[in-house]
Parts: sequence; structure tokens; C-alpha cells
Amino acid sequence: MGRRLSRSGENRAKLLTRRQGEILALLAQGYSGPEIAEKLALAISSVRSHLLQIYGKLGVNTKRQALTRAAELGLLGTLAPTAGADSFPSRPAQVRPPNNLPLQLTPFFGREHEISRLKERLARHRLITLTGSGGVGKTRLSLQIAESVWSDFSDGTWFVELAPVSDPELVDQTVAKRIGLRVGAGQPVLNSLSDYLSSRQTLLVLDNCEHVLEAAAQLADALLQACPHVKLLISSREPIGVAGEVVFAVPSLDFPKAGQVFSPERLDDYASVGLFVDRVRLVLPDYQLDGRNAKYVAHICQCLEGIPLALELAAARMNVLSAQQLAGRLDDVLRLLTGGRRTAVPRQKTLRATIDWSYNLLTEAERLLLQRLSVFAAGCTLEAAEAVCAGEDLEVGSVLEGLAALVAKSMVIADRQQDKETRYRLLETVRQFAQEKLGAGGEADGARQRHMAYYLALAESETHGQYSEWWRQMAIEFDNLWAATAWAESAVGETEAALRLSLRANQAWGQGGHWRESVLVCERALALPDAGNYPLLQAQVIHILGRWAENRGDYPTAYMLMTQSLRLVRALGAREQSADMLSWLGRLARDQADAATARLRLEESLALYRQMGDQRGIGRVFSSLGEVAVMQEDTAEAERLLEAALVINRAVGDAESIGRALNTLGQVAQLQGDYERAARLHEEGLAQHLRVRPRGHRVAAVHQGLAEVALAQHKSAAAAKYLREALTMLIETNARPDMGWCLAGLAGVAVLNDEPDRAGRLWGAAEALRTSIGGRHAPASRANREWLMAKARERLGEAAFVAAWVEGARLTLEQAVAFAQESNDG
Repeated sequence: MGRRLSRSGENRAKLLTRRQGEILALLAQGYSGPEIAEKLALAISSVRSHLLQIYGKLGVNTKRQALTRAAELGLLGTLAPTAGADSFPSRPAQVRPPNNLPLQLTPFFGREHEISRLKERLARHRLITLTGSGGVGKTRLSLQIAESVWSDFSDGTWFVELAPVSDPELVDQTVAKRIGLRVGAGQPVLNSLSDYLSSRQTLLVLDNCEHVLEAAAQLADALLQACPHVKLLISSREPIGVAGEVVFAVPSLDFPKAGQVFSPERLDDYASVGLFVDRVRLVLPDYQLDGRNAKYVAHICQCLEGIPLALELAAARMNVLSAQQLAGRLDDVLRLLTGGRRTAVPRQKTLRATIDWSYNLLTEAERLLLQRLSVFAAGCTLEAAEAVCAGEDLEVGSVLEGLAALVAKSMVIADRQQDKETRYRLLETVRQFAQEKLGAGGEADGARQRHMAYYLALAESETHGQYSEWWRQMAIEFDNLWAATAWAESAVGETEAALRLSLRANQAWGQGGHWRESVLVCERALALPDAGNYPLLQAQVIHILGRWAENRGDYPTAYMLMTQSLRLVRALGAREQSADMLSWLGRLARDQADAATARLRLEESLALYRQMGDQRGIGRVFSSLGEVAVMQEDTAEAERLLEAALVINRAVGDAESIGRALNTLGQVAQLQGDYERAARLHEEGLAQHLRVRPRGHRVAAVHQGLAEVALAQHKSAAAAKYLREALTMLIETNARPDMGWCLAGLAGVAVLNDEPDRAGRLWGAAEALRTSIGGRHAPASRANREWLMAKARERLGEAAFVAAWVEGARLTLEQAVAFAQESNDG
């Protein structure tokens, strides 16, 4: 047996470089990193780098593990330091402090920041409690900390696992047994422990105390008072509540955020991904992140929110599922993630068992609150929790107390941000568990109805003066609003609510990159069998779909839907809605460069607004008429209309309409060749729009205006910056016609940067898009564009320019946008 071990050590030694062998030998003699660096004439950073490579080759994480593993393999006897032998005398072998820390068989990932903070706190305090949800990695982190500081405790570092202890009276006895203390019959165990440790420098690591909190608290309090050199590192799903306790909430491992696209190389930067891939290799040794599986691995880590136990259980499933299959099954994560290690304690063999362990420690009121909180799709405020969760068996006044208890017990996460309202949320795994309990208790429909009613009221609370704040709030509540809308569309008797929610969801999501969701909820609401029983709401939702068709450049569909909605509201005698829809039909005609129809529809709309005395509507129609005049290059008429619009819009405080009129006046100044005034007007318009919302179609239009001014002034870098920002926002709202003008603008940037071939391709793509859609031209930039195009033709030659144009025209919109977003700002 010993001979085989020695041969294994020799094989391991061959894996180490000569320098790594020297460093390991000096490490075994007790030298510190800085001393090794000085002895071998190396930088301390080089020593650290070598140490990390040694740890990796030995399959360990710490110095203690490395030395233990090297000794087991018979490796230390094969190594000897050779460089700088006279620099330091050989050190006598040191007696290491005793400990019973278990050797970790798998690599540790991430937590560098947490480890640094915890070591600092342990140096200054005597009781640290690591709290967090089940499976978040409290035990592994406490062991990592203990392994990094064990040499500081001359009388020992002792790990005590309390999860198997079901009787609180056995806690003291379990600790005594782990540290090797024999207690005489009839002697109080706690007194014996206190006497034994009173003069010893010891670290006690008490793991999983949540089910024996009272006993653990009494033990900790007694030891802190009687044993001045004892420190305690405790892990528990809630604090033990002792004077001097420092609570450290253990977060999940960092994970990729939803909606982002990552290369395999960038994904490696996330500890959750590193852990998942490492554990997958336990069942698939050759597994690698690549372009085919990266997005699915990222999705798995997102859905499991970086929880180490969940990631390990998921990785074990990769022996029978691909990453794509696993990612597609996480909506039933509790059923999927089972089959943990045979040697794991029962509560860690399945994700359900882990959560059930914590759930069983809750009071009945806390369980009920947890169940009702599961209807929130993305957390909630205290006000929302009180409105939705209070009811039978749970008073409004007890919700805050219950939330505090659930936060303390690591079942609810309190997201606190400076100057913002605290939000409460469940980990997705806990939410699925609580939803099952809610359904089993027969309360799901009642809770979801209250949830839907709350978010409908919140969505309809916006007033014009509060729009900016309302829009931000709706952006935060996207998932809850989506869930409320989906439930209303599926519930019996909630058609009216579904239609109302689809209207408000459109306003909330329209400028936030969720245009697909906005279209979908509108289509689903209209498909409900009794939608026709609410003709005004039905007409408004049809109109919303018409506007989205206009936005993507599908003008025939837009016209059909808008005229259908106009007929419905006219039949109802709804003048306000009729005026609004006529105004939009006027804008639709303007988009198609049909000035006569645009004026006719806008004048009809204006007459209705005047009959009603609606100044806000009058101001908006004046702005639209001014845009028609700009399209016809009638600058005098445009200025008259837009100045009138500004007076009205400022009087009623309509910031968005003020910004729109200012931006169009900027286009007038461009037509007149006054670029300084044009830039100033665009900037003023942008400031007004940003008062309402930070992004969206209107903001993109101002960026386009500023870009056109920059192009006219031959400022290519500024133009490129504005156009790329505009293009990003237009992609979010699928505003295809305006994407074409961004492509054309970036073609002008390419000319200024002496890239005529690139310019030709971008103009070809822009013209192909414009031709496929049809619609208005941009007179404010036409003259400058013609000059830039002539410049490109001259530099490239007619044949080459035409070839580049044809090549660009063959690109899909997605290809053209990707090509346009490449840097060309010189």
C-alpha cells in the first residue's frame, strides 16, 4: 500500500514544475509567502500564482489541504528547495494546532469578497453568524474561513455539525464530544465546556443551528462570557440572538443577468458558472462551455439564482439531459433537482427537502404569509404585501411582523437600496415550493385575484403630472403586471380587467423594450369570448395593435386596425377617443408621406378637441400639423404651428409634447441651415423628454436629430454616438422605419471616416428597408445626405459604389443592424 502511495507521489511530482516543487517544499517547512518570495528571489504575486497552480494540480483549495494531500501522496519526500539555500536557515517542523476540519473533495468557487470581509470581522469580533437560505453555501463558506485561519488558534479549530441533533439538550454534549472533552457522569456539560475552554485559544465552527437555536444561543452566550480566547463561527438560517453577535448574510454566487448575451469566455467570470461546469465534469469529464451550450448554461445559473446546492443538483442531471433540455425544464425545478449524493444528509438530497427543512421551522402564520407571497412574480413592496397577503387568518398589521420573521429565517430576501423603498422577494426555488403549498391549501385563486386587483389599481393610478414616476414604477413591476394580466386573461369573469390591464401594460411596456409582450397581451385579451361586451375597451385595444403595426412599418395593417377602432368609438359617441384615433390616423398618413390625408384627419381631430375644450389634445395636433409642414419643407407654416403648440403644451405642462415640438423646430432650423440653433433646440427637447422617461421612440428621435446636426457639421464621432444610442432604443420598440434612417445616418458617418464602401452598403440596406416599408423621407437631412453620397461615389467610383449598395440591400434587417453597430466613429 505504501509503495503504491509513493509511486503516486512521484507521478504527482512530475506534474509540478521545478519551481512549484521548491515552493511546496518551503511551504511544508513553515515559510510564509513573503519569505518564500525573498528566499527564491520571486515577486510575491509570482509565489501566489504558483500556489494557485499547485492547489489546482493537487485538487485542493488551501495551504492546509495542500500539505495534507502532499503528505498523503508521499510527495513531500520527493521535493527539496534548491535555490537560495543559504538565505534562510531550515526551520524545525512545527506542531500544527489540532483540528477536525473535513477535507473538501471539490474545488471552492468565488466568494473572495465575502472571505475577505469575514476574516476581517472574525479578527475583531468573537461571534460571527452566517445566515442564508438553504443550499446557499453557508457550511462550505464557514469551512473555507476556518481553513484559512486555523493556524491562528493554537488550541484547535473544531467543526461541529448540529443538523443531526434533534434534541436541543444534546447540543452541549455534541460539542464536547467533537473537541475531545470527556465529561464525568452527573457533571453539567456546559460548565465542563466553559472550564475546559476558559484558557484556550480555540475556534468553534457550529454548523446548522436553526432547529436548536435556544440551546445554541445559551451555549454561545456562556462560552463568550467564560472563555475570553474562544471565537465562534456559526451557520444558521436565522441569527441566534446573542449579545455581540455579528450577522453576515451569505449571498448566492454571482450569476449572469437575464437578457444579456455572453461568450463562453465571459461566462467563466461568474462563480456560479464555474461551479456548475466543474460539477458537470464529475459526470461528464470532457464537458466544455462553447458557443452551442453557453446561453443554456447561463439560463440555468440565472434560474437557479446562483444557489450552490441547486447548481450541484442540476449538474448531476447532465448525465441524462443536455444543457438545453435542462434549461427548458426549470419551471418544475423541485421535481427536477433530486438525487443528491448518497452520503449527503437527507435535507440536502433534494431541493424540496432543503426548503421543507426551513418551512417546517416556521409558525403557521409565517407559512401562510410565505404561501401568499408566492403570487408575486418579482418581489413586492410592503404596501403590496399588505394588500395581497392580508385576509382570512392574517391581519394587515401582522404582515410586517411576518415579513421580518421570514427575512430573519432566510425564507424571504429584503432588497434594500439607498433612497429606494425596500422590496421583498422569494428565491425562485422557494417561490415554486410556496406556490405548491398555496395551491394545496385551496387559496391560490383568492390570492391571485387580490394580486391582479392591486396591480390593476396601480397601473391605472397614473396622472399626466406623475407619468415619469409611474413609468419607472411600472418598469420595476413588469413581471407582476405580466402575471396579473395573464391571470385575468385565464380567469372566469375577468375579461374587463384583462382588457384594462392590456391597455395599461402597453403604456408601461411600450418604451421599455417589451413591445412583443405588449402585442401579445392585447391579442390575448381581444381573443376572449366576451371581449365584445366591452366595446370601448375593445376599440382602444384594437387601436393599440394598430399603433404597433405602424411602429414596425406595416402600414396596411395599421390602417385597417385604426379605422376599425374609429368606427367602434364613433358608434358609441365617444368624442375623446374619436379625436385621439383621428389624430393617430393623421400621423399614419404623415408617415406614408400623404400630406393631404394627414391634414384632413388632423383637422377633424382638431375640431373635436376644440368642441371639448381639450387643450392638451389641441397642442398635440398642432405639433402633428407642424411635422406635416416640415415634411413639405414649408418652414414658415411649420414654425407658426409649432410655436403655437409650444404655448399650449407649456400651459398644460405636457413635457413630452413640449419636447416633441422643440425637436421638430430643430428640424426647421436644420432646413434653414442654422445648425447651432438646431442643436440647441434638440437639446432642449431631449431634456423635456427625459423628464418623462429615459428611453423610447421619442428620445431616439431627438438623438437622430442631434446626429443629423453633427453630420452637417462633419462631427463624425458625435454623430455615430447619437445614432447608435438611437438605434438601440429603436430596436427595443421594433421601430423599423426609423431604424432605416439610423442606417442612412451611419452611412454618412462612414463617408466622413473615409469608408465609402461601408457607406454604400449601409445606404443600400437603408433604402431596401425604406422601399419594403414605404413612407416619409427626411427633408432636414436630405441635402446633407446627397452631398455625402456624392462624396462616397467620387471616392469609390460608380461601379464599386453600386456593388456596395447592392450588397447592403441583400442584408436582412438583423444583419444590417449588426453591421451598423460595429464601430466606425473614427
